[in-house]
Amino acid sequence: MASNSAYRQVRRAQDPQEVVEAIRAAARSQMPGALEGLISGYHPIDIAFAMRELAGEEREAVFRLLEARDAGVVLEEVDDEVSADLAEATEEAELAEIIDAMPPDAGSDVVKQLDQEKAHRVLDRIPDEESAELRELLQFGAETAGGIMTPEVLYAPPDLTAAQLIAHLRSQKLAPEVLTYVYIVDEDSRRLLGVLDMRELITTPPGQALGEVMVTDVVTVHPDTDREDVVRLVDKYDLMALPVVDEQERLCGVVTIDDVIDAIQEEHTEDIFLVFGGVHVAAQDVAGFEKQAFQVGERELLFFHGGWIQVLLFTYGALMRNVRGHTVRSQEVNYEMTIMPGRKV
Repeated sequence: MASNSAYRQVRRAQDPQEVVEAIRAAARSQMPGALEGLISGYHPIDIAFAMRELAGEEREAVFRLLEARDAGVVLEEVDDEVSADLAEATEEAELAEIIDAMPPDAGSDVVKQLDQEKAHRVLDRIPDEESAELRELLQFGAETAGGIMTPEVLYAPPDLTAAQLIAHLRSQKLAPEVLTYVYIVDEDSRRLLGVLDMRELITTPPGQALGEVMVTDVVTVHPDTDREDVVRLVDKYDLMALPVVDEQERLCGVVTIDDVIDAIQEEHTEDIFLVFGGVHVAAQDVAGFEKQAFQVGERELLFFHGGWIQVLLFTYGALMRNVRGHTVRSQEVNYEMTIMPGRKV
């Protein structure tokens, strides 16, 4: 799920085919700047959906005209095959800039699609701190909590007061998905001590320390936890984010609600293929193919994959109700927090 702001002063297309036809018309016109001007007026999410209908050369022509941040959104939203083709066709310096503009978890997914030599060269072009984050994420499997988590997490020491934290947050431009929980950690070891919901923070007396009001019974997972278990925990406890800790209970990162929804969608599509005998379906036919899944009887759903499809469908609905009123797409912003050790967002 894309990290770019969901609300922008751009035109929103209800039908991807509308964007496809507009792109092809602009390209046929051969007017200087026509195609670039057109795509700059669309939200990158709409561009990503249109990419599924465009031919390879058309995709590459459009992708080359996108700004790095918008190109990153497109790489997150398109199918893996399309993403891999676009990444492979992009110059290394430009690709490094695009990946650097993406959230680390999404950027690492793109790097995984590259051949080993190109991946190393691209990582070498990214600033050391961001490159180190990406290299760390690359060690985790795609279907684990570590593979879908982001290391960008808001945490604070227990002796910090509510007023101090709020004052700092007001002075920073933070991604909306970060503003769900603040994790309380030991200042020296980064061991997770507790968590505080941001809604609770607002009503906490200004002079009260975070350690006095935090919830100490924190639901956590380890980097090697299967993403299906992550989905179940998020749904069971109605969480907007799930912290990932190592064996020493040190905070490694978080799996956010948008990452969970992505995982649900991927698992849902995979299991639909199982229900229908593992038949390969072209990307443009997936929507219709998924629609057929809802016509499969309950008995068949229970038979295939131990009922996991039913879990996915009901969980997806519950999660979408949970995020109603929350912005889950955000703009990545990096900064150093003066009141907390280490790099944060």
